[in-house]
Amino acid sequence: MENNQQYKWRQRKKRNHFITVWIILVILLGVAGTFVYEGTREMNPLTVAEKYFKQEVGVSDFTVVTGERSLNADNQFVQEYTFTYTADGQEKSETVSMTQQNDKKYGLFNRWGMSSTRGAQMDLELIAPASSQVLINGVAPDASSIKTDETLSPGAVCYQLTGVDISDNKLQINGLPFDSYEGTLDGSSSVVDIRDRLVVGENAQTQMLEIGKSMIHELFTAVVDQTGSEKLGDLFAKAANKDNLYKAIERNLYQDGELKVESLTFEGFKPEFGEVYYPGNSEESYIGMEMKLSYTCKYELAGSEESESETEAAETESESETEAKKSSAEKSAGKTATFYFEYRDGNCTVRTIEVPNAL
Repeated sequence: MENNQQYKWRQRKKRNHFITVWIILVILLGVAGTFVYEGTREMNPLTVAEKYFKQEVGVSDFTVVTGERSLNADNQFVQEYTFTYTADGQEKSETVSMTQQNDKKYGLFNRWGMSSTRGAQMDLELIAPASSQVLINGVAPDASSIKTDETLSPGAVCYQLTGVDISDNKLQINGLPFDSYEGTLDGSSSVVDIRDRLVVGENAQTQMLEIGKSMIHELFTAVVDQTGSEKLGDLFAKAANKDNLYKAIERNLYQDGELKVESLTFEGFKPEFGEVYYPGNSEESYIGMEMKLSYTCKYELAGSEESESETEAAETESESETEAKKSSAEKSAGKTATFYFEYRDGNCTVRTIEVPNAL
């Protein structure tokens, strides 16, 4: 009986020992599993990148494209991934770079960490004035990126840009009549019409003012000398209405073949510039600009022939009396001419000119 009890005791002790061993083994396996899981969790660069994207960008619905794997200057592997997702109704993309770390986790497992984010990238359309120079980070978009858009004015060009890094870019626009523009593409819109941000430059305004002044002087000089509209210079080459304008000024200054003024001068020019405009779809490409040019027209009407006695009397007049009479005969009037300029490839020409009569 006693032997039987000792046997049962030994069996129970053996079973308890076996259970203890199993419990210890399970614990060890659990610890080992956790150790391996924690150690290998950062071994996969895609897993680390997806975790970053979900936590930092706050997007869980995305597609990912694996990019190139390369070596950096420190001889570390760098792996790129491009995530594409939709936010605020717009498709956006972001490229992240993962770098294999030099130190291993727990001394055994390779680790990957974020090396950089090239910021959110997106595809967008950039509309700029025709013939202007467009630079993004100092590089002009490839000609193949120009998009054909029948709804766009011929005075503008549309670039279809892909993968623009909206967190790190520099946009430059150069070309008359605008001041050089520097800014960024911030990704707030998938269509950026940069024309709205451009300002007509002082150089272009000075150029248009001088052209306007020269054309007024040349036009009235030609009419007074009766050289004909065909003799007007290069400034009038593109002015479609120059013949009719010449005839209108001629009718105003002449009567029965006689010039109605003794002198005619212009001074006090003050320009006022309108908004930039662009041609319709049926027109050729140009950038349009309107200028209203105010000035003072001074003239002295031609008098009747003086009699011999009047001439002799005039010879006895003092200098001051002569100047006073001359001043009283001189008249002046405020005038405003309108010029419609067009810029093509940086060259300025006058499309149409409206000049009021002098008298």
